[in-house]
Amino acid sequence: MSEFNLGNPIPWEPLNPQEIPIPIRERVSSSDLERARPFPTQPDSEILEQLTELATSLGSGGKGGSGNGGKKSGVSAPMPDDNGQGPTEPSDALAWYLSFRSTGKWGVFITRAGLLTEGSFFGRQGATPNDAYRIARYFLQNHETCHFLIDRAVLTLETTMAHATKSSPPMLWLNYSRRHLPYSQLEEAVCNAYAYRMADQSAKKFVRSFIEHQPSGYSDVDFSRTHAGTTIGTFQQSESQLLSDYQVGNGTHEGMSRVIGLNALMLYRSQLEGKDGDLYFTQAGKKTKEKLPVYLV
Repeated sequence: MSEFNLGNPIPWEPLNPQEIPIPIRERVSSSDLERARPFPTQPDSEILEQLTELATSLGSGGKGGSGNGGKKSGVSAPMPDDNGQGPTEPSDALAWYLSFRSTGKWGVFITRAGLLTEGSFFGRQGATPNDAYRIARYFLQNHETCHFLIDRAVLTLETTMAHATKSSPPMLWLNYSRRHLPYSQLEEAVCNAYAYRMADQSAKKFVRSFIEHQPSGYSDVDFSRTHAGTTIGTFQQSESQLLSDYQVGNGTHEGMSRVIGLNALMLYRSQLEGKDGDLYFTQAGKKTKEKLPVYLV
């Protein structure tokens, strides 16, 4: 057998955090990055206390206020009307994903106010304080994780094009993200569908209700399928369409054609169910893989 050389990864240019688009927020503030800490293994005691106070008020026939209103922790959150059935905020108003393309911190950032907002919604629908916290944490984490899986898949497309043309990687991810501010409806539907598929059976009814009360795009999840997709098709079709749209030079031709099979770039450990996306990422020039970081802000 002839000698075969393993080629080097194709490098790409990192970006300043302020250059990176964030859905809904559009940009992340430096103060938020500075305040971010690795997500704790135990539930935040002050948020859990407020969820417990909410449960107590609901049990005593109250309307369900916001507990101590954040007096101890500075955390406060708007309460949905109609016993938890009112409109909910977009997922990315409660947490966000900052691309690995950043020169500084990157990963999933979950806000304390977001945990309280979503946990309160679940509490008003009957979840215990501990379950409300747990479901809120994992819903937000999995939604933002899906943004990472898409980002990594697009990087593969970018470096594939660079390899074929012997040129610098095109800025597919950055251009798509910029032209879809404040958010891409298809991408948010894909991410919420992933978060729903990742929820355990006891959490699915709460997650579904939360998604159904979100704005257009976020709420465009098809729950009737065996494995939740979006209103345009299965999760495989939706993800392949999204990744195809990333390769279109401008928005006028999005949704007109798709490359079948691009969904495989999401790197699910369970491909048929669209679950358990691989959480590791290797940057060009580094020998070790880094696990997707998760922060509490």
